Amino acid sequence: MEAKTLFYNKKEKFEAELVKITKQINLISMLRLASVILVFVLVYFFSQTSNYLILTAIVALIIVFLFLANKHQDLIDYKLHLEALIKINKDELLVFESELEHLDSGRAFINTQHDYSYDLDIFGDNSIYQYINRSCTYAGKKRLANMLESPLKSIKEIVERQNIVKELSSKTDFRQEFQARGSLVEENPRENDALIEWIKEPAVFLNNKFVNIVRFLSPVILLGLFIAGVFDGRYMSFFIMMAVLNLAIVAFYTGRVNNIHQKTSKKNGVLNKYLKLLQVFSKESFQNEELVQMQSETNASIKEISSIAKIVNRFDQRLNILVAIFLNAFYLHDLHCVVALEKWRDKNRDKIEDWLEVLFEVDALNGLGNYAFCNPQHIYPKITETGLFVEASGVGHPLLVHQECIVNDIGLGKSENMIILTGANMSGKSTFLRSLGTNTVLALIGAPVFASRFECPIMNVMTSMRLTDSLKERASYFYAELKRLQMIVEALERGDKLLIILDEILKGTNSDDKLTGSIALIKKFVGFNALGMIATHDLELGKLSEELKGKVSNYCFESTIENDILSFDYKLNPGVAKNKNATFLLNKMKIV
Repeated sequence: MEAKTLFYNKKEKFEAELVKITKQINLISMLRLASVILVFVLVYFFSQTSNYLILTAIVALIIVFLFLANKHQDLIDYKLHLEALIKINKDELLVFESELEHLDSGRAFINTQHDYSYDLDIFGDNSIYQYINRSCTYAGKKRLANMLESPLKSIKEIVERQNIVKELSSKTDFRQEFQARGSLVEENPRENDALIEWIKEPAVFLNNKFVNIVRFLSPVILLGLFIAGVFDGRYMSFFIMMAVLNLAIVAFYTGRVNNIHQKTSKKNGVLNKYLKLLQVFSKESFQNEELVQMQSETNASIKEISSIAKIVNRFDQRLNILVAIFLNAFYLHDLHCVVALEKWRDKNRDKIEDWLEVLFEVDALNGLGNYAFCNPQHIYPKITETGLFVEASGVGHPLLVHQECIVNDIGLGKSENMIILTGANMSGKSTFLRSLGTNTVLALIGAPVFASRFECPIMNVMTSMRLTDSLKERASYFYAELKRLQMIVEALERGDKLLIILDEILKGTNSDDKLTGSIALIKKFVGFNALGMIATHDLELGKLSEELKGKVSNYCFESTIENDILSFDYKLNPGVAKNKNATFLLNKMKIV
């Protein structure tokens, strides 16, 4: 089934279910109210008649009320889950309309100094990250950002990633269930780091001999005094004194206990979120060996995280002052809870990061799986062992609508290493540069690419397309570009395999100086193990194809002006561009 149709059908199904559940919630709410009113009525009649049948009815109604209250909460939870699923499918339908504004843009990950991410619009509004990301944890979002910025370094890793993405792409129900469960709990960017810091905190009570003796001995003594007091009332005064002593012992440690409780309660929400995500992951059936192995690594985590959730819920009982007084007087409740917490941390502090690493990896990979599912026309590229080339057919930009995008073929490294790309304004040069760069990055992280054929080796991508000046560093655009070009040359001199993508280099100097410098730079590039595509308006650079035959070729995007109408075909053709449109547009728009 086509992805868009599937998302629409899911939305309709969940909306119909939501209507039904909402009616059930309203009915149970009325039944709860009726049971409460009836209890008060029966209490009144019981006070008048002392009829024990009425008392039995009251008890039965209280039991019914508790059942309805529990059922009501279950339905509320299910309603929130349905609303999350509806939103997920509505969001996916908006993406098919090329609307991305409702999705996280990844603006926090923008790095103007990165080798390619800023130039290729990996992060920010209408970015690759915004299109792909479906993570429901902040750490998962960071993991996806790191994937997009850090291509894999071996063919084995890339093939393994491709196989994982293929399986996840076929599991729409799992991906949406995972995303919906995770979206129900808000999580701030510091949450996971704070959790790990909390796990690694040193124990305060675990090795305290007095605490570990008194928390068991005192309740035993208290129980003995109570039993003795039943037979001899004189012991009841000792029983009361012991209960007060217990409260005094707990009060002595109140400051430290409060500090531990405050930190722990803040972690309970995110721990429950991670628990639900791990449960969803553990229940899914996978064929891929890597996913099966990841599942086995996290199976133990479900039991352990469930246990700490129970400890925290028990610890939270101290928030009710009457309950706290009773439990601490007779059981030293707070001390038992803090010791149980510290035992859990001591047992799991070296394991939890590994469990969460798996969770965050799956969270990030779900986005790539969804991207693959929504773009079945995209293919998994072939990554080769040797050589330095890019051979691709039907290349388009992943953010463009597949049916409307004009695709092109490209071959670099077999007949020439450098392409000089010319063309008039708006003819498609920059879009094609980004198409080549973005698809190469996706290929090297194990994702599908927008192409009918794509083959390349493992290499680094470096770009210089969109530069920014810096008031802080007092750097001009021109100096910023020189620094970027210096980084590229240094990488070449280290022996790195590079795909270099440049758009209008040396634009901060005069035309003669720009041309001379551009020629010198291209001549330097061809002396290294590098591929390059350089877009320019300097048609003189086209002459390098004669001087550096077999190393440099010319390609262009042409525009045509017919009957006072400017048009583009966005097709890549051999040769140097012949047509210009700047003057025409200035006149057309009545600027000059």
